[in-house]
Parts: sequence; structure tokens; C-alpha cells
Amino acid sequence: MVAGIKAIQAEVRDLRDIFETSTRGCRIASSTGRVTPELARKLGLTGLAGRASGQANDLRADFPAAPYGELGVRKAGYTAGDVAARVHLRFDEVLESLRLVRAIAMGAPDGEVARGAAAAAGCGVRRGLGMEGWRGEVLVTSGRARTAGSAAAMPTIPPWQDGPLIQDAVMGSIVPDFPLINKSFQPELLGTGRLMIHILKRIVRTGIVKKDAPSPSRRCAPAPRRSRRRC
Repeated sequence: MVAGIKAIQAEVRDLRDIFETSTRGCRIASSTGRVTPELARKLGLTGLAGRASGQANDLRADFPAAPYGELGVRKAGYTAGDVAARVHLRFDEVLESLRLVRAIAMGAPDGEVARGAAAAAGCGVRRGLGMEGWRGEVLVTSGRARTAGSAAAMPTIPPWQDGPLIQDAVMGSIVPDFPLINKSFQPELLGTGRLMIHILKRIVRTGIVKKDAPSPSRRCAPAPRRSRRRC
């Protein structure tokens, strides 16, 4: 397993180098789909998109439950808030996740793989559970009323927080850049399908096109030769 993790790490670093040394990729991703740290803080942008816009929140590091407290999770973050920042952040976090998986695999103790949790005692109990997922923090608050058999749970997932920010990120960008901006947020389309439809309708209705934006054909033209540089 450790050997497999090393191989994946090498592939991820190669992909990152390809992105960072691509003049066209850097030009399109930089300053595209930007969410400022101020707007991200005001509207509660979370997870990957939030950390790329100056919101350095990670449940694994901020509230470390086992085994994260022993592993020492390294936070990643940027302040540019554009597509390039989100791409760089995803590379950082993939490599950090691989490091954590390797550390867990090498230090895994012998014993049971899973163990049942004890039932909650008493009435009127409220409990909260949080974890850092692929798109950001997932929070679930559950409660049980004093009336027997009555219970409720309230989940909160990143797309509910991050989805509305996409329509702010696309403002001022050309229409063909919408898929690039949208995917850089890592949206959960099943739960936010109506929101995506609303955003697409708004794009079509308003145009949301820069007056000086190049046409798609010119945008895809070969870039002039330049020395290889990193973003």
C-alpha cells in the first residue's frame, strides 16, 4: 500500500508541474472566477473554495479528532480566490491526504476494524457531528425530543454554503469560462441542480460578458512562445 501511495504522489506532482508550466492554462485560470476574501467571509464560503479565498478553516486541524490530532494536519490556503488558487489548493490537499493515508497505514494497530457505538441515554438529547469532506466541512446536528420515538437531524453540506457564491464568481467573465469556474468549486450537482439552472439562466439573460473579452476562437489560439515559468 505504501508503494502505491508513493506512485500516486509522483503522478500528482507530474500533473501539477504540467499545469504550472502551461502558459495558456495559467493565463486562463489566473484572475478567472475570483471570490474576494471579504465576500467569502461575509457569505460563509467554506471548504476548498473558502480556503482558496483566505478562509483558513479545516476541521481536521481546528478540531482534531482521532487520528488527526496525532498526525498533525497541515493546512493549505491561498488568498487570490480565483480558479488558479483553487487548483493549486486541490493539489496541495491531495498530496497532504496521501501523506496522511501513508502515515495511518504505517502506524495502524492490530485489532478490530470497527466497533459499535453505545446508544445515547436520556431524553431531549442533542448531539453534533462534524467532519472535513472532499468539498469541505459536513455538519450534522441531531436531536431527540422527550416524546418517545420523535427524533430529527439537520445536515449542513458545503454546496449549500458555496453554491450561491458561484454566481458572484462568474460575474465579469466570458460565458465559455463558466464550466471552468463551476468545476473549480467542486459543486455537488445533485443537491444544487436548481441553483445551477438558475445561474445558467442568469448568464443567458444578462450576457455576463466583458466588453473587451476575446472571442472563443481567439481565446483558443496558440499562445506566443515564452520561457517556461510557474504561476
